[in-house]
Amino acid sequence: EIDSMPAIWLEVGKGNSKMLFCFLYREWKMLKVPNSSKLPRQIERWKEFIDIWSKQLDTGKETHVIGDYNLDYNRWQQITGITNQNQPMVDLVMNEIVPKRVVQLVDEITRVQGKQQSMLDLVMTNRPGKLKRPVFSDLTKSDHRTLHLTRTTKGSIGNKQIVKRNIKDVDWKDVNKMLWDLDLRHLTRE
Repeated sequence: EIDSMPAIWLEVGKGNSKMLFCFLYREWKMLKVPNSSKLPRQIERWKEFIDIWSKQLDTGKETHVIGDYNLDYNRWQQITGITNQNQPMVDLVMNEIVPKRVVQLVDEITRVQGKQQSMLDLVMTNRPGKLKRPVFSDLTKSDHRTLHLTRTTKGSIGNKQIVKRNIKDVDWKDVNKMLWDLDLRHLTRE
């Protein structure tokens, strides 16, 4: 991993059924790092991430990179024919990642801020047949829509062992009170 890119890589499964999930947030600037918002610094950080992603793809494992790319898919030159300032980072994806049989699955607006709509939250994968179509909802107060993604369950994901827990000593009255007292209204839009 690299310090300059918030991304979590998870390897799931065992043997030939191992798969990789990366949860990504491409920052415009890094806190307390001078000049990190300047485009050359952003490109430098993105290139480091692209190199890691490319190496993961070279393993041949099923790989899914999900997150806020902060690169509006509706403005990619390869899609629209219009160039924007972030095009060098888009070109890295198109030249280094897409040729490795990676596709982008999101086909709807993922962020709404006032009248501005964008497609920043993307799902890119080398195994599109393993994922159902991404679904978005407006369940939270965020300016980003909530992504719901489902992987098909064909094949083995790994050890299906069920671990049993002894709950005979649980104070169910306390558990029920805690659940009743939870206020979940802050999770939904008003």
